Amino acid sequence: RFLLESVADLAATLRKQGSELCVRRGGSADVFSELLHEFQVAKVFAFHEVCAEELRIQAEVKRVLMQYRGAVLELHWGFELYHFEDLQFLKRRGYFPKTYSAFRRSVEEASVRPCLGDVANPKGRSTIAATASWMSAEAIPTLEELGLQDPGPADQRAEVGLWTGGESAALARVEEYIWLTDSLANHYVGATMTTDPAKSCMRDKSFFKISPWLAHGCISPRHIYHEVKRYEKERRSTKSTGWILHELVWRDFVRFGARHYGSKIFKVGGIGDLHPRWEWSWDMERFTAWKDGRTGIPFIDVFMRELSITGYCNHMGRETSGWFLIADLGLDWRMGAEWFESILIDFEPAANWFNWAYRCLPACVAKSLPPMSRLQTVEALKWCAQHDPDATYLKRWLPELTPLPATIAREPWRVQLGNIGAEEARGRSGGVLDGRMGEIATAVPSAVTAPAVAKSPIAPPVQPGRDGAPKRQFTVSRRDLNEVMALGFHELDVAIALKDRSVTDAIAHLMSQNPQLCGCCGLLNEDGAADPSAWHNWYCFRCWQDWGGMPADGKDDVEDADLQAALKLSMGEAPEVPSADAENDVEAAMLAEAIRLSTLEPSPEKCKETVNTDFKALAGFGDGSSFGGFVLGRDYPFPLLEPVSLRGSETIAAEAREAQKQRDTVIAKAEARMSTSGGYQARQHGGRGGGRYVQNPNKPRLENGTELVAEAQSGSAQVEGSGKRCSRWKKSSKTTGS
Repeated sequence: RFLLESVADLAATLRKQGSELCVRRGGSADVFSELLHEFQVAKVFAFHEVCAEELRIQAEVKRVLMQYRGAVLELHWGFELYHFEDLQFLKRRGYFPKTYSAFRRSVEEASVRPCLGDVANPKGRSTIAATASWMSAEAIPTLEELGLQDPGPADQRAEVGLWTGGESAALARVEEYIWLTDSLANHYVGATMTTDPAKSCMRDKSFFKISPWLAHGCISPRHIYHEVKRYEKERRSTKSTGWILHELVWRDFVRFGARHYGSKIFKVGGIGDLHPRWEWSWDMERFTAWKDGRTGIPFIDVFMRELSITGYCNHMGRETSGWFLIADLGLDWRMGAEWFESILIDFEPAANWFNWAYRCLPACVAKSLPPMSRLQTVEALKWCAQHDPDATYLKRWLPELTPLPATIAREPWRVQLGNIGAEEARGRSGGVLDGRMGEIATAVPSAVTAPAVAKSPIAPPVQPGRDGAPKRQFTVSRRDLNEVMALGFHELDVAIALKDRSVTDAIAHLMSQNPQLCGCCGLLNEDGAADPSAWHNWYCFRCWQDWGGMPADGKDDVEDADLQAALKLSMGEAPEVPSADAENDVEAAMLAEAIRLSTLEPSPEKCKETVNTDFKALAGFGDGSSFGGFVLGRDYPFPLLEPVSLRGSETIAAEAREAQKQRDTVIAKAEARMSTSGGYQARQHGGRGGGRYVQNPNKPRLENGTELVAEAQSGSAQVEGSGKRCSRWKKSSKTTGS
């Protein structure tokens, strides 16, 4: 429906210019073959494609044009933010930056080209002498004629609702989100901002949601870029306005990356030729549960339910669901990418497949345990508590969890602990350490017990211990030894770790001593660094040297304080805390508070208190798998694999709740200032969709919408391009605006 609406809007726009859109159905090459028999065609203009299937269609059309009348297919770069010809490093044969950070540094010296502007004649006359008449043109088909079912009215739970296709709707969204409501400057969080507890990705207005129009070419990224720059010049610049520009650059990284790697983004090993130690699965029951949002893990299910209903979910949800599909379910990642291709309203082949290969696939080698053992994507717990502390978003799309308190709604399997005391539950459960999150998760007792394995002796080392006394003999399971050694640890280290520990605890212990598994070579190494643009991808020193050096060896990123702090927190480093007076520098104070909350470690007493409180809340259960009227397994599915519960979940949620409350206060003050000052000075917003005024009715405006520039000191206004003044203009702290 979005595509049909986009075509209809294009037809209406062309009709206003005196031209009719020719609509035909069929393969691209076949349709052009028909047109060549009816018209003398000199040139066909189109944008460059970058993915295999689209390139094949492009080549077929070119062949048909050349075969019939020698027509030329002229291709241009316009789908991207930067023009290909302006990025000299892309012309180096066989070269493409390995990381987004390196790509971003490479494009800093280039500039974004201006938009072509309005095609309408300034005097309102038609730009086409006579209306073109098409032979054999068809009407725009309906969904029924295409054999498709109308999706029906928009789901009321969706923030934007049902997207309307076309340039007109896209321009209206830009006008509303950037200019009319100031949502970009005040509310925008961004697709990759997952580290700041004050900025939730699961709240309304936190996303621009312009991606469907970008994906289908209804609006240009350059138009958005220049609108944001104009906003920064005429109103104000914030962290959020800078972040949306950063994500437009990311879009180019994905696009040009797909062009460089070609068909690799569709192959099972991806762009890095990554292969897990286990075999990929094609289990359709697991896959169906995943795509339908019935995995039993709420943070995964909430996004998959939203996706199936609206065709959209945010980047954090797509990425976490991808990690879960790969590392926890062990399913071939291409099944997930195919599903996203079939359901996403903002599907674009490069964005979808490159993101899966670059961001999600490394999970197949980053996790220590094989799939279907226990939940390893701990982000599904940590981020759920941080971004949705009151489970508001969960309950919006998973209404069956409504009766549950927030903590249990995030982890419904906690109801199984209703008749288990806290100490007993902790005694029966092992610990899982996820190195990327730095959080200890307590495993819920599993009903499956591993079979006993006979012990085989390990020859004692002949060297004495550190204290000079001979080392004592001990035995470990050869099977356990081999299982842990397969991760790359030394045999003696593994044997010592297994001495008094289970396999899971031994792995956790060894990972805490050697915490990093290289996402490229797959070996454990002490020296290395995370990719700042894809923080979950850690690479060893040797692999970094093959790519030109560690991130710290290159040029320092010149970014705003928020981005620098987020990158450092993602890499486990302590960012520099700015010293600022909260009253005079609110954004710096918010950043300082966000850093403090992100690096704060709950005290053991607080963790113990939180765990005990969690279990006390469950102590009154009559059934071990129920809470009030809610029954796990009946109202909401049991998890597909053994779950874990986040230790200190309430503490994380409470700190995030407080940080988000403070940010809401800052936003409310900013909006109040806008309201009491009557908004920004009058200016007609240009654009192909017509102008719109945002103005205090008590303030003057010239009839033709001429821009007014305030002179704060004199309290008057001067009309640009003339000597006229308007004495009723009140003093304003803003020198210009709209």
